[in-house]
Amino acid sequence: MRSSTLVSILIVSYLIFSFPTNASSQALGDEQGFAMSAVQASDPAVTASGYFIYKVQSSASVTGSVLLKNPGNNDITIELAAVDAITAQTGGSAFETADHKTKAAGTWLKFAASSVTLTAGTQKVVDFSVVVPASAKPGQYLAGISAYAPSIPATAVVNQGGSEMGANVTVQTRYVIGVQVDVGGAWIPSLKIVSVALVQQPSGPFIGVRMKNDGDTLFKSSGTFVLSDAGGKRILEQPIQVGTFIPGTEITYPVKWSGELAAGTYKVEVVLDYGASKQATYTSELEIGTEKAVQNSAVAPQQPGTIGGAGDNGNAEGSLSVQSPATTEAQEGSSMWVWTLGGLSVLLLAAAALLVRRRKSQAPEKVL
Repeated sequence: MRSSTLVSILIVSYLIFSFPTNASSQALGDEQGFAMSAVQASDPAVTASGYFIYKVQSSASVTGSVLLKNPGNNDITIELAAVDAITAQTGGSAFETADHKTKAAGTWLKFAASSVTLTAGTQKVVDFSVVVPASAKPGQYLAGISAYAPSIPATAVVNQGGSEMGANVTVQTRYVIGVQVDVGGAWIPSLKIVSVALVQQPSGPFIGVRMKNDGDTLFKSSGTFVLSDAGGKRILEQPIQVGTFIPGTEITYPVKWSGELAAGTYKVEVVLDYGASKQATYTSELEIGTEKAVQNSAVAPQQPGTIGGAGDNGNAEGSLSVQSPATTEAQEGSSMWVWTLGGLSVLLLAAAALLVRRRKSQAPEKVL
């Protein structure tokens, strides 16, 4: 009698071109099967940094184009979708997955074609429009154009003693180009520090500083986190550096902590500078190692920048957000971060093989 064990793993690999440098997107595209880039046209968009920036008023309708290339030897179908921008756990722009329903600026994007098939060695320009609603208030908005080519699962099966064991690995590559829309008017940056709490994670505890960009502009912030005992002695002092914060989003910033403090009540002070000359402050008490601390401690919600299942930035397949530095009001510069899962895929395959081996060793022998 033959038994069969199959471990299925999905690896989602993202190449984010939200704020790219002069690095060649074509070169990256060649490695991944296709390439996408922003097209400079006669529309009002600025694309010098590799992504789109529109300076408009509410009720405006503008257009843009992306170039899709298939440098390979096989035909390929590329799916396009609008995605909302979110903020990674320590700041920086990230984007929802394509199957996540758009609720913010992503709803403003419309494509001439949502699916494009390219034969080997060909390319095509796809147009899109950005329709800013009349209700849009002055401020900065960020969305993204997501492109991916559905992958065919590759299965490896090993026959050992009449049993079939193997792993099914699917690699999904996605590209995202940012679309920044600056709606004219009076902008008011605002950063609110909501709370500070102990957060228990499998990797160990940390202190989470929950904060929200409740203003209407993109900004970065920096400052300090100070923890003092009842006598006023500073026990822990750490700098905080938050990358670009997307308006209307919130994060739980992790402050490293060894977990080695005497039980008691401590004073927390957080000071963050942001914008041109604004400052957010927070002062409170933090219970550590007491019954009250255990009651108040909670697992932080899944934050962009982590891999996981369904959640704020996930789906049933698993998800990955890529932190990418965004520009401030002065457009400080640009850079591109490419996050791939090559190393993780090796670890997952090794884990799958170990799981299969363990299951086989634990299975009782069958006598026919």
